[in-house]
Amino acid sequence: MTAAVTASYLPRKAGLAILEETQQKEINKTYKQTYDFAREVLNRMPAESEEKVSELARKSGVISDTKELTTVRIATVIEKMKYDTPSITVQAGKKVKLLFSNPDSMPHNILLVNPGKADEVAMAALNLGAKGFDFAFVPPSKEIIWASKLLNHDEEQIILFKAPSKPGDYPYVCTFPGHHILMRGTLSVKN
Repeated sequence: MTAAVTASYLPRKAGLAILEETQQKEINKTYKQTYDFAREVLNRMPAESEEKVSELARKSGVISDTKELTTVRIATVIEKMKYDTPSITVQAGKKVKLLFSNPDSMPHNILLVNPGKADEVAMAALNLGAKGFDFAFVPPSKEIIWASKLLNHDEEQIILFKAPSKPGDYPYVCTFPGHHILMRGTLSVKN
């Protein structure tokens, strides 16, 4: 398991080499599942991510706030397993345009969930296993308010939504397996 997790942080070619070497030494059902998952992650990484080490992030957070629309940007932080914007405040019931960007080499998503439900949703995503790629690691759950696609390196997505009408702190979280521990933020909804 440790080798698979370590390999997922390395460039694709080096990560696959570690997995191949480790697979020859440790064969059991749990390792096989972990190996298959890590291999799938590494094979989906674009080749150019191996060459790109750093990139300056564009401005994140609230970009504009008009009477009709609040525009926000959230990006992933390269090689840090976190979002660059830990919290955003919006008005209850207001239209929001989210620009979600992933400059990191690992795939990431972002889900807004009901208060107190980030871990529950993340664990459901983890239980999808390698089949989670088919669902962008977004599990079926009534606790999810909205979800992005699973973005690969340098991909972006625009998400239009209406902020929840009930004030509160709504967590956003990456549900790619293992990422939810560090990749979180809060959408604070105020009257």
